[in-house]
Amino acid sequence: MDGKITGQFGKSLEAKDAGKLFESTGFNNNSNNSFHFDGWIYGRITAQEGFGQNKKPDLSDHTPVEAGDYLINKGQKLYYASVNRSGKIGWEKNTCSYAGQTAYVIEILTDRASDEYKNFLKKRKIPYLICGKDEIDFELILNKLYTIYDRRNLMLGGGGILNWSFIDQGLVDEILLVVAPSFDGNPLTAQVFNSKYTKDPHAIGLKLKKAIVGSNGALWLRYTISSNNRKEK
Repeated sequence: MDGKITGQFGKSLEAKDAGKLFESTGFNNNSNNSFHFDGWIYGRITAQEGFGQNKKPDLSDHTPVEAGDYLINKGQKLYYASVNRSGKIGWEKNTCSYAGQTAYVIEILTDRASDEYKNFLKKRKIPYLICGKDEIDFELILNKLYTIYDRRNLMLGGGGILNWSFIDQGLVDEILLVVAPSFDGNPLTAQVFNSKYTKDPHAIGLKLKKAIVGSNGALWLRYTISSNNRKEK
């Protein structure tokens, strides 16, 4: 209820029911409320903590790598675009599964990523897209996923810094928010939106499109971005 996406609140029965509501709608293509997305976008910390990719990558191969993108595994049904600026995720394989769906991993890097990390990805048969020199170019991510991998409908899943970075640049069409009737009062855990990266907090208004009340008081809320938004200087 307090805008957190991690924390002790997740251990409550109410929060578990909220999680089931999220999976049964957003990740169920047979549901009328599904986004029917063909790709996920997550940040590095979410991959490491949420998807258990905690191992360090093997950086023992120092072979020079040609500049540019590494494009393989085209034509798959579902992709997981992992925003990993300098290359720190030690993927064990080239797919990732959640809620009964399996996606092929695409790493989103900047020029800061080392040749050693790129060699690691190649050995795992994981493609990568270079999207920025020192910092991530978020619009370029979407352009490349669209033009190279034919992605039309992407789900942005966090964490909060990544969520804010996309929405702040006007790159988000809709927001699906599942609210668990539970909270834990911890001020240090991750929140849905965090402007730490952009250092430019400002109000963003939403318009409610649909609401569903789930079991134990969980809420499923679907919003569009208000056309009245503007940054206050």
